[in-house]
Amino acid sequence: MRLWDALTGEAGPLFLVGSCKNAGKTTVLNFLNGEFFGRLPNKRTSLLTIGRDGEPEDVVYRHPKPPVRLLPGNLFVTTKPLFDKLKSAVSFVQELGLPTALGDLVIGAAVREANVELIGPGNNAQLETALRQLKERHGSHLEIVDGSFDRRTQIAVAPDGRFILVVSADLATTPERAASWLAYQIELFDLPSLSPDDHVPGTKYGWSARPAADLGWWWRHGTTWDRNPTDAEAAFCRGPLTATMVDNALDDLDGKSLILEDATKVFFEEKHWRRLKRRCPSVHVEWPLRLVAVASNPQGIFRQFEAREFFETLAEVCGNRALFDAVSGLRREP
Repeated sequence: MRLWDALTGEAGPLFLVGSCKNAGKTTVLNFLNGEFFGRLPNKRTSLLTIGRDGEPEDVVYRHPKPPVRLLPGNLFVTTKPLFDKLKSAVSFVQELGLPTALGDLVIGAAVREANVELIGPGNNAQLETALRQLKERHGSHLEIVDGSFDRRTQIAVAPDGRFILVVSADLATTPERAASWLAYQIELFDLPSLSPDDHVPGTKYGWSARPAADLGWWWRHGTTWDRNPTDAEAAFCRGPLTATMVDNALDDLDGKSLILEDATKVFFEEKHWRRLKRRCPSVHVEWPLRLVAVASNPQGIFRQFEAREFFETLAEVCGNRALFDAVSGLRREP
């Protein structure tokens, strides 16, 4: 997969998801924005975050953080007070009518280069609103959303969305352990999805209609779903799937097909996944999420690896996905 063809050839939002806190997403965001600025001179790129990004220092560890760099023509989302600080470097575009603890959100446009602090929508519905306004009302060609691994469910907001996973040296004590973690994430995001026909009673998986909206386990008996696992033919987990849920349902899941909403709903380590797969070998997702590339960051806050060694170790598990290092320039495009 050619990296830039994959990233610029589609119009859906591009999420950046970090392997841990301070994974290096802002560095990757600035790198991508600069590349898109050169490759898409007549297209508007928008910058968003799901939290706070571009602040001078980390609010927990107090180390300096890289600024978010606006380039001429960029659209961006922040609060009105932070927008006003940029003065003549930006122009006002729209009030979004979405309040946050730091002020109401607005859309701005960069007139010239400047550093900005991004503030994001507080929930999935607000993020969806902001993305829709940028795309449909203001002609945004590509939206880059700075996300986080512990809030990764937001990459499921857009049906045409895709994401880049930023893997930091802070994730694990050795490059090999970081690669093992990455391989597990790739396995989850490569879970097969159900085709539309698979939702019709009597087809291969027989999922029939989607069960009710209540969270937790649902069990299929014929063409109906209920909470009773006895003699069930298949299982569905609506919402997050935790290690405790897996442990408590292992016997009921034995030999049954299982469907999850999407891979972001898996909230446990690999050992629990292996335990689940031994009992429940057929696992599908309703909503596939596309991991289009991996970014290697060997320079964490608390741990550093040699750039090429870390890169090549991650490359061994990336399969056909692009891998790049935004700082060293290393790149692998299968």
